[in-house]
Amino acid sequence: MIKTTGETIKNLREGMGITQAAVATYLKLDQSYISKIEADERTLTADVLEKLAMLFGYPPEKIASGEPLSASLSCAFRKNGFFQSDLEAIATINQIALNSEFMGELLSREDENGK
Repeated sequence: MIKTTGETIKNLREGMGITQAAVATYLKLDQSYISKIEADERTLTADVLEKLAMLFGYPPEKIASGEPLSASLSCAFRKNGFFQSDLEAIATINQIALNSEFMGELLSREDENGK
C-alpha cells in the first residue's frame, strides 16, 4: 500500500520511539511543523528531507516515494527519551551506512561491467 510522505515519516519516527518534539529539536524546527509534515499539511524542503533520511537510515528518494518502510533501527538510550546529540549520532552512523551501501553498489556495477 502506497503511503504519503508524511505517513512514512510518522511511521518511521514512531517505529524508532522518537517524539515529534525530539525530531523538531534535532531539525531545529518547531514541533508544530513536524506535526504538519506528518499530516501532509506542509511540504518538506530538500534540507529537511535529507536530515530526516539520515536520521531514519533511508535514502531521501525512498522516504519521498511513498513506499511502505519500517524503522531500520529501534533504539533505547534513555528512559526519558532522546537528546539532540543522540539523534545527531544516529544520523551520522546512518549516513556512514548509506554511503557504504552506495559504494558497494558502485563496485558491484563495475564488476558486472568487467572493469
